[in-house]
Amino acid sequence: MLSYRTAGESHGPTLLAFVEGLPAGLRVDTAFIDAELARRQGGYGRGARQRIETDRVRILSGVRAGVTLGSPVVLEVANADSRLDDAARTPPVTRPRPGHADLAGSIKWLTSDCRGTLERASARETAARTAAGALARVLLREFGIEAFGFVSGAIDAMCEVQVDAARLPALRAARDASEVYCPNPETGARIVDHIHRAKTEQDTVGGRVEAHVLGVPAGLGTCVQWDERLDSRIAAAVMGIQAFKAVEVGMGTDCAWRFGSQVHDPITHDPARAAEPHLGFVRPTNNAGGLEGGMTNGMPVVVKGTMKPISTLLRGMPSVDLVTHAAERSQYERSDVSAVAAASVVMENVVAFRGGARVPREVRRRLDGRAARAPRGHDAARARAARGRHVSGAADGARAAGGHGAAPAVQVPDAVARAGDAQAGLDAVVHAFAADTGTLHFLGADGLLHLAALHGMLPPPVLEQVRRIPVGKGMAGACAEQDAPVTWCNLAQDGSGAVRPAARSTGMAGSIVVPVRAGGRMVGTLGVANAAERTFTEAETAALLACAASLARFRPAG
Repeated sequence: MLSYRTAGESHGPTLLAFVEGLPAGLRVDTAFIDAELARRQGGYGRGARQRIETDRVRILSGVRAGVTLGSPVVLEVANADSRLDDAARTPPVTRPRPGHADLAGSIKWLTSDCRGTLERASARETAARTAAGALARVLLREFGIEAFGFVSGAIDAMCEVQVDAARLPALRAARDASEVYCPNPETGARIVDHIHRAKTEQDTVGGRVEAHVLGVPAGLGTCVQWDERLDSRIAAAVMGIQAFKAVEVGMGTDCAWRFGSQVHDPITHDPARAAEPHLGFVRPTNNAGGLEGGMTNGMPVVVKGTMKPISTLLRGMPSVDLVTHAAERSQYERSDVSAVAAASVVMENVVAFRGGARVPREVRRRLDGRAARAPRGHDAARARAARGRHVSGAADGARAAGGHGAAPAVQVPDAVARAGDAQAGLDAVVHAFAADTGTLHFLGADGLLHLAALHGMLPPPVLEQVRRIPVGKGMAGACAEQDAPVTWCNLAQDGSGAVRPAARSTGMAGSIVVPVRAGGRMVGTLGVANAAERTFTEAETAALLACAASLARFRPAG
């Protein structure tokens, strides 16, 4: 299970996140992590610290050549404003700020200097948590799971935002165009006005933020133990964000004012949607926020968090000097007027991390074996539809799939046809066939099959072997030699010797490789695989051949 811990102080040399549980073979997208760190630094109302820092992630362990090793990953976000041991620039703080950890920490550690407490309690630490969450989201994207966070209100400016997969691109664009990361322009403008007023009055502003996680399969979490319930883990993660005072799931506190018939989401079943995360058990509403009994139910996970106004006010508040015990105004430490926009980025990433904490153990198993583990009443035809949800209708050309000529006239999924490069094309194929891994090889002038694109995670030793494959060796090599599809229901249980040991070590079971043809000749191979046993139908084979012919356009020149 994924977990992480952080270390570092606000004005220390660096911040660290120690992440455990990532599988080997995941290609780390540092550009995405840096983009999330940059978003965390943005938003109207931020202070001068953000003009000093330019947060970038540096990976210290657990990754080789951009790919995870399966060992702990240590992420670093360095502090440009590092001055913790400079007493002149970082003096003692003896007048605690109401609302901050200053006084409680000073009493706990029996000191009159709040500096040690505030340095660790500072929200600067959330840079490390954002980096850890963004790293987890790189893994989640492998399973089609996406997170979206935004600001939905502050003071008296509030909005309701309907989030679904169809609206997501437009909502992201609207949020990113907003100074306060609110996808509703009118509400965003009013929040900006409130923050501007607070700045002139030397006050601060909090707000409400939301995180929606889409594409989450049913069954993550558990009802077995209270501390393993996913909703309790998410709530703890959100309440652990500095300045957060409340968290809600779905309808949240509004449930108190309604009857049960107005709260609980009716259950229906749509066989045509059996391939979606909810296995076709759809709800007309999502008041539960995608969580029931501590487990995901296949609907989007919806979490709302309330951030209080920042505790550091430029005008100060009534306090006491811890040395003299005299009444004083609270001490000022450089701060923000509002960090609610940044808080939405932090919450988006911590919710994604906590929601994805069981991905290596549960999501992969459930996606791989979705058809086999579907509730009773899902017959074999529905299971096949779930595995090949975008290749339905391919049976018309299936009978022609076994020949050596051109691939049969089967419709190629739009995402495959529109792909701009080999990697995007392979990703689209894997998604269309509900597979877990995929490889695309092209035949080189040296007579070897060269890896052009890889989807999914392979152990590093296996990855090295699949970069160049001799014709005749392994499934891809056999496919190239025979110029015909090669399939296996369960690689791990092969006893014939035809499957190479490296293939058995991948954790995959059901696998198929088809030739990539162009101009009437074999120019490469395309393969997909699942961790669960899988027998590919003639229709699926025909559709995969059609996809392979489409991807031939990415064959290197010469």
